[in-house]
Amino acid sequence: MTQQSGARSPRANDQQAQETQEAVEQADEDQPTAEPAVGDEDKQGTPAGMSAADVSARSDLARHLGVSAFPASRAELLAVARENQAPDAVLSRIASAEDREYENMQDLAAAAGIGTEESRS
Repeated sequence: MTQQSGARSPRANDQQAQETQEAVEQADEDQPTAEPAVGDEDKQGTPAGMSAADVSARSDLARHLGVSAFPASRAELLAVARENQAPDAVLSRIASAEDREYENMQDLAAAAGIGTEESRS
């Protein structure tokens, strides 16, 4: 199909607009509808096994470390957090973890005393 340049007639523009609108409406019909969440745990916005404070603490860690920091030792994670200007609360969390290598954020969070998600079965 080749593109044409130049002015189009108003009728052609109207026809194209109508076809586009019909295509959009048809595409919308094929989309699933979202069902509202039910249950207290969904209303809280926290995964099972975690409190709102756990989610906040883990988010703070993640914001100042990033996924590229892992795997790393506690000392390496502290250095990355300092480079990223982490607040004292984040540095204290990392420092409170056992001195070993951490594979990912979940591993560090558990060692730092932050609740972690329960696995789904």
